[in-house]
Amino acid sequence: MIGEHPIKQLLFDTQAHWNHNGTPEHVRDTFWKIITCGTIALGAEVYATEIESKLVFHTCKSRFCTSCGQRATEAWQEDLEAVLPDIPYVGLTFTLPMEFRTILQENRHLLHGIPAMGAEALQQWANARHGVRLIINVVQQTFGGFLNFVPHLHIMVSAGGLQESRGRWIHRLQYDPHELMLAWRYAVGSFLSEAYKKGVLRSSLSSEEFAPVGNSTSTHMEHLYQQIGFKSLLAQARWTIHTTTTGCSTPPCEEGHGSRRVHGKGYAK
Repeated sequence: MIGEHPIKQLLFDTQAHWNHNGTPEHVRDTFWKIITCGTIALGAEVYATEIESKLVFHTCKSRFCTSCGQRATEAWQEDLEAVLPDIPYVGLTFTLPMEFRTILQENRHLLHGIPAMGAEALQQWANARHGVRLIINVVQQTFGGFLNFVPHLHIMVSAGGLQESRGRWIHRLQYDPHELMLAWRYAVGSFLSEAYKKGVLRSSLSSEEFAPVGNSTSTHMEHLYQQIGFKSLLAQARWTIHTTTTGCSTPPCEEGHGSRRVHGKGYAK
């Protein structure tokens, strides 16, 4: 049975390299789920009639399983196709500076807030530059092609946006890579700084060493942040820290404005 699935066979044959205390427990648990998926080790259901019977093995339901994860991915894609408008989209990738990666590797629970900050940085930039509301879908990945810890966001954003002040759709926007990079860096810096102030971030850095990480902005960058609405980004950072630590998932509402969901793991107010 295992031999019919190359990934299962590979994990089974290389147990000596990963099935030990040097490998994180959650990684070992995931590997064992993949190995035992669809086998008697997870149990089974027997369906029978008077003339025949069929044994159906239980599956692991892990997102990382090449079988179970594939089904979950296909279902997610179908949901997106049903919800997203049939319009042009642009693909963006937000990566994290090396200094931030080290901090997040020590505080993996904060990764849950990173997609929301990416979506908010992008939306605030669009508000300031074009006065439009975007459709944003954010997917976070935490590892690179060499299985190294490289958290980054894959973002699918509408090529145009809704200009709410005039009630019209702007078909093509110019996405400025430099300005988006600055907005993203400030958003992540604000998020980590707020986490540090709230005591939900553990770091080997002292207070003096950590301060520049959350506030390393030049005069030009600070001016740009004010243009893109950095106060809103700071408010978003505080709220995201709140949701990360309390489990509350309802985004805040600005005075006179309702909240709106953005497809994926991010949202914008």
